[in-house]
Amino acid sequence: MLKHINKKNTIFGIIITATTFLCSSCVEPLTRDQQNRLRSANIDQPIYSEYLWNIAKEFDKNSIVAEDKYLFEPVELKGLEVRNIDDGNSNNSVEISLSATIPPGGSWQLFAPSSSCKIARSHPAVKALQEGDNVTVRGIFVSESAGLMMNRCKFFISRTGKWY
Repeated sequence: MLKHINKKNTIFGIIITATTFLCSSCVEPLTRDQQNRLRSANIDQPIYSEYLWNIAKEFDKNSIVAEDKYLFEPVELKGLEVRNIDDGNSNNSVEISLSATIPPGGSWQLFAPSSSCKIARSHPAVKALQEGDNVTVRGIFVSESAGLMMNRCKFFISRTGKWY
């Protein structure tokens, strides 16, 4: 019986270690320069205002060029719907998952582009947002290696007519 329990604990430990390694390797740590650009960017004056659908196309065509253009720059994303609001296993932060709605002149596709934004649990948007809300988001793209991830986000919720 004890041997059986130890095998289970060993296997469980290996799975947890592997999962932690895989998750921690999804997003590279930010360099000092990237941290400075993230901190100093003015999200109320976005350099680009675009539909996520169109930005995703740019990343599909050439991710290197798109990274140089969008990463660590203030961006406004239009045509988004809140898919999920989740604090996962964190007490301090919340991840808002977003999917693209079809832009004007666009056509339906099986897999819509998506993005996510990690914000503090105390951010006013956490209480204001609801799954299914249509939103515009201002923030800074910090990674595209595990999907288009943003930080320092602000949300305009169509339902309320306000920025949070």
